[in-house]
Parts: sequence; C-alpha cells; structure tokens
Amino acid sequence: MCGRYQLVIPFRRLIEIYGLAEPDSDPVIGLPVYNVAPTHQIPVVLDDRDQTVVREMRWGFPPMWVAKDGKDPWKGRPLINLRCETALRKQTWSEPLRQRRCLIPCTGFYEWMSRDGRKFPVWFRPSRTDVLSMAGVWSEFDAGEGRRSCVSVLTISANNRVAAVHNRMPVFVPLHERKRWLGPLADREIESFFRTAPDGILSVEPVSTRLGKRGEEGPDLLQADWSLDD
Repeated sequence: MCGRYQLVIPFRRLIEIYGLAEPDSDPVIGLPVYNVAPTHQIPVVLDDRDQTVVREMRWGFPPMWVAKDGKDPWKGRPLINLRCETALRKQTWSEPLRQRRCLIPCTGFYEWMSRDGRKFPVWFRPSRTDVLSMAGVWSEFDAGEGRRSCVSVLTISANNRVAAVHNRMPVFVPLHERKRWLGPLADREIESFFRTAPDGILSVEPVSTRLGKRGEEGPDLLQADWSLDD
C-alpha cells in the first residue's frame, strides 16, 4: 500500500454505518477528505468500554528506536503499514495487534502505476458498498507534552486486480465481522482475519496526477488527466 487513501462521506454517515456512540464534541476532522497522507489526523473506529466509538489519531507510528541516536522520532519516517504475516512476531506490533485493534474507514485507496518512467495514480474504490474498513492497530506514545495516539494499517499480498499495480494491499474487515475484530481474540483468531480481499470488491479508475502532491485536496482530484488505455 503506497500511503494515500480517501474518505469522502459525511461524518454522520460513519456513525450510521458503524453504529457509533455519539461523540462528546464535534469532530475536528472535516469530511470528506480526498487525499489522506501519512501523519494526517484520521478517524479511527475502536471499542471503548463496551461502546464502538470514533477517535482521531495520527496515521503512522513514530519510530521510537531512533531516539537512542539522539534523533526525534516524530520527525522520522512514520510507520504507516505493518505486514500481517509477521506482525505477531515483531516487537513493535505484537502487543498492539493483540490488545488495540481498530478499523480505519475508507472510500478507496490510491496506488501509483509505472509507465514510461513516470508514476500515475489509480484509485481502488469499493464496488459493492460505500465504505471499506481497513484493519489497523493503534497505540499511544510520549510526544513530549503528553501522549499521542497513532495508528497503522495492516497489509497483505495483493489480489489480482491490485497486483497489476502494487504487490500489497490493506487487510479489509467485512462490516459484519467488525465487532469480532475489535473484541478480545486469541492469536489464531486474529490470524483468521488475514485474508486477501477478492478481486470483485474493488474497481479501479485513473485519477489526477496532482494527487501525488501532499496538501492537494478536493473532488477535482478524481478527474483523471491521463488514461488507463494510453
């Protein structure tokens, strides 16, 4: 997964889809968002005291080990993805995967196709529903002036549709299994979610090459300035 996605539905629709508890205050995150990038604050769905809630978190764990060399982890390259095949054996991921699983709602993700030495973005969007739920893990980290919640997306080998562009894709949790993913699970039960999504749940469309510029935003990013048939 290359590190960009979108969530282009109203916040109220998230509450309806996931059966969320009403938030205590209005969300800071403005939806829709067409170009979510690493380190952005994003909406994350999790269980909290027997309620399914939405929280705002930074996309990407800080690489805390660089602090040993006197570097600032918050300025390092964020850990936005983790490989589901090895996560339970990795120190960074094993505890969050066992204790702090979550869902990251999206209305599609982007990858970049190589062509004649250039990169062109494509949008993998849901073909059967309006929202997909990416499997994630979250944790809290010392940010100097308090704790900060961060989230990362689980990835798996790509299905045939995505593999033509990239060899990895998000792990998706079907909506009817969301409560089980968010609840207590043994390792074997966690691993049962590590399934490559079938080709048919995604459609692919070209989008604007402006998408590659961090900070570009708006529905016009979905207006392609190139063609898959070229």
